[in-house]
Amino acid sequence: GNLEMIKYYLEQGADINFDNVYDNNNTPLIILCHYGYYKVIKFLINNKNYYNMNIDINKSNKFGETPLMIACENNKIRIVKFLIDHGADINLINIIGFNSLMVSCYNGHRKIVEYLWSLGMSVNFCDLEGFTPLMVACINNHLHIVKDLIKYG
Repeated sequence: GNLEMIKYYLEQGADINFDNVYDNNNTPLIILCHYGYYKVIKFLINNKNYYNMNIDINKSNKFGETPLMIACENNKIRIVKFLIDHGADINLINIIGFNSLMVSCYNGHRKIVEYLWSLGMSVNFCDLEGFTPLMVACINNHLHIVKDLIKYG
């Protein structure tokens, strides 16, 4: 997360949407979300026009995982909120049909589940196999999320 080095590479014309074929086609933004480099993410998104980099906030890897899904998976709520505030699509799905809410339920991240639900995400959503967020939370023994999802309706 060395911001000065990142600025240098951007000034040299680095492609911020580069697909790393040796790492599941993860983009730099996906990697930053995985490790929780909030300041760098904030810099990149807030300065996208300055560096003319056209950062794609919804670009997915080979598994269909977006930066938002990766932030949800790794319990990075500050990044989740920032991405959504800056246009991340909460309704995109990965290759197994999980959206951001499903990813959060699967991993047991209660605060993110609460936040996504507050944005109107459906607790009745089904993935490609017919599983709902409630079922995913049950299978993974996240009882605190199960109780919340039942309460949400």
